[in-house]
Amino acid sequence: MRSESGRSHRPGVFARHPWLHLLWTMPVAIAGAALLVLMSAVSRCGFDGCGDAGDDPASAIVFLLAGAFCLVSPVLFVPWTQSRRARVIGAAATLGIVAVGAAVAVGAPRAGSWATVDDGVPSEEEQYQLFERENAEAWVTDNPGTRIGYVSGSWTAVVTAGGGVIEIERVDAEPPTPCAYLADTYLVAEPQYHVDDEALWCERDGERWARADGTGVVGFEGGSYTLVRSGVGFSLEHAGGDRPGSTEEVAETYASLRPIYETELRAAFENQRVPQQG
Repeated sequence: MRSESGRSHRPGVFARHPWLHLLWTMPVAIAGAALLVLMSAVSRCGFDGCGDAGDDPASAIVFLLAGAFCLVSPVLFVPWTQSRRARVIGAAATLGIVAVGAAVAVGAPRAGSWATVDDGVPSEEEQYQLFERENAEAWVTDNPGTRIGYVSGSWTAVVTAGGGVIEIERVDAEPPTPCAYLADTYLVAEPQYHVDDEALWCERDGERWARADGTGVVGFEGGSYTLVRSGVGFSLEHAGGDRPGSTEEVAETYASLRPIYETELRAAFENQRVPQQG
């Protein structure tokens, strides 16, 4: 058959070689499937671990199935061959490969999540690793006879040899003034709190600031403000001491501050750990 110009009409390249359609449809499908697999990995705690958010295998499976559909769509629906049977076989083979990958991904241990014993309770070592990550910034004291009563993040309650409870806290946030760390927490947020009034109860001694009664001191130590004060409320209840720390105990504690050791963290974990029920 000839056209009006007298030249023969020839089919295009894609018409003569329909399989070439796979060269552009498959990369698009793979990119879409990769995004869905990434979303599946996130559902299975694939970045920083589950923490309190929990694992979500159901969502992971949905994302994987959607990814599988993306991959098989070009093989099944693009007319790369006139044989429907060949397209169905190709799609089935692709789906089989995806199914094996999905089974491995869904059945794999969750990244960053707790290992569990047979009854589903987090293992003791995994519980400790989480405790260590959350409390590694805590500071304690070398003051003789002092023991660690309670650790929570960058906050520690210690009990002196005489039974006094002292709070030690590392704070990264910049306060209105260093004395603000020594005020009762609620006062700083209240309208009646005035920086000018600090001179009545907060005294500066070089690079340290202290309550006039000696029950609290704060200074810039090791890259952060470090607060030491006489224990009250929660610290008294959980540290196991007999009374709030005295002014002498506050001063002695501040003079002997240091980061917490790994052995001390493990001992604190054993003291604070609540047995979990299966």
